[in-house]
Amino acid sequence: NAIWISHLHDDHYCPEFLNAYLKVSPGTLLLTSGEPHVMRIMQRDGFEPHSAKHMLFGKTHLTSLRNTAEYRENIDSALVVRYGDQSVANLNDCLFDPDQITAIREAGGGSPVLACLPYLGAGEYPQTYEFSSPEEQANMASEKAESFIEQFDRFVEALNPRFILPFAGEYYLKGPLSTLNPLRGAVDAQIAAMRHPGGCVLSWGGTLDLATGVTTNE
Repeated sequence: NAIWISHLHDDHYCPEFLNAYLKVSPGTLLLTSGEPHVMRIMQRDGFEPHSAKHMLFGKTHLTSLRNTAEYRENIDSALVVRYGDQSVANLNDCLFDPDQITAIREAGGGSPVLACLPYLGAGEYPQTYEFSSPEEQANMASEKAESFIEQFDRFVEALNPRFILPFAGEYYLKGPLSTLNPLRGAVDAQIAAMRHPGGCVLSWGGTLDLATGVTTNE
C-alpha cells in the first residue's frame, strides 16, 4: 500500500529506487511526517508525497511523528502502526525526545508490543577525523558507542515494549576505508538486544510472531 520516508538521508530516501519501484507498483503511496522541507524536496524530485500524521488503511492506523530533539531541516520522524490494542513503533535514527515518546505512547495506546530502536550511528565521526593520538581517537569511538547504547536503554525504559529490535542494520566500511572499521564507534546489535528482556535480532528471512513471541529463521 505505501512506502514511508522517515527523513532525507541517503540511506532512507533514494529517488532512483523509488522511481524504479513505482514503475512496477504505480499505485503505491509515498508517506512522510508532513515536514515541509521533506515534502518540498520530494516534490522537486517528481514525487507526490502524502502526510502520514494520521492515516487509516482498513483497521490499521498509521501515525508519523516528528522528532524535535534537534532543530534542523532534515529532521527525522517515528512511525506508529496500530491495529486494535497492539502497536509497533519504529524510531529510525531519532534522538531521544520526551515529547515524541509521549506522542508515540498516545498514538499506540500505551507501550508498543514491538519497538524498533536506534542503537548506532553511521556518521563519519570519529573514524575519518584526525586526532592528536591513536588513543584519543579510540577513546572517542568508545564514547560514541557508549552514548548510543545509553540512548537505546533510555528508549527501552521510556517505551517499555514487549519486544525490542535494534534498528536499523549494521554498516561496514569497505575498500581502502575498511581499516577504519574498528574506529566507527558502532554497537553490535546482538549486544544491544541482550541488554533487555524481549530483545531480539532477526537473521535474513527471520520472523517474529508478536502474539506468541515465537521466532523463526529461514
